[in-house]
Amino acid sequence: MKILALKRVARNDYATYGVFILNSQPLCMALELPWRDNQNDVSCIPPGVYPCTLYNSPVHGEVYLLNEVPGRENVEIHQGNLDENTLGCILPGLYCDDIWSDKDKRLEYGVTSSKLAMNILKEKMGKDKFWLNVVYAL
Repeated sequence: MKILALKRVARNDYATYGVFILNSQPLCMALELPWRDNQNDVSCIPPGVYPCTLYNSPVHGEVYLLNEVPGRENVEIHQGNLDENTLGCILPGLYCDDIWSDKDKRLEYGVTSSKLAMNILKEKMGKDKFWLNVVYAL
């Protein structure tokens, strides 16, 4: 079974930034919420190794679902650009950059080209179950 790493490389009060890595090769960036004691919808998940499956989300369409996250359900890898889009999930993107937030009416730091990054993940990880190894490199 394939192992995809999510190496968290930076964090602030609003977000956690990481890199998805497969076979020692970076695939794309990742955006998560900051650590807030693993609370639903407001926190990133704890570091660990999670089985992932392709899943048809009622909200986001075809995404990856992280299974066996302690105390959490419905943690997905899905498209989105800003921390306001995560709700405790993981957003892939090609780059980190300033993006306009319609919600907050200001520039915020997020990930760009999320749809393209999600397609890259799907191409590399396929439809089979895989492991996601979430680690801090801070």
